[in-house]
Amino acid sequence: MLEIKAWHYYLSLLVYLLVSVYVFPHTVVGWASLVVIPIGLILYKNLVILTLLLFLIQIKKKTVHVSKRILYFVLGLQAAAFMTNYSDCGDGAGSFNYFQILFVEGGISSESWSEFCKIEPEALFSFYVFATLAVVYILSLLYFMFRTFKSAE
Repeated sequence: MLEIKAWHYYLSLLVYLLVSVYVFPHTVVGWASLVVIPIGLILYKNLVILTLLLFLIQIKKKTVHVSKRILYFVLGLQAAAFMTNYSDCGDGAGSFNYFQILFVEGGISSESWSEFCKIEPEALFSFYVFATLAVVYILSLLYFMFRTFKSAE
């Protein structure tokens, strides 16, 4: 357990969520982005609001106790959810996951993922893998936030 100042915790959590809001839309392309991005942005917006509300409720608290094990678990789940984020090839046939595009020569660009659609017709992991990881990640993040909220002194 880490014992840190409450305002450091909430500021760090807010920065983490804002960075996640920025990174998330970059992990999905194609028609899937029309569904996945709005849902993700609404979710992260609500988590930012929740963080601010929890901070305002606990403004007089001096310290919080953060479980390192749960923190690493949540960060690992987020990485797994982002890496398996499901994308499609737009009007073309095929789909792929974000981590598959990371290994295409030239990195991430519209040219690389459109070329990838010609090479690899289907995603390595299905949309259901991404959706399951995303739900478990969100539930774990909420558990982490409320557990830390309850441990404030």
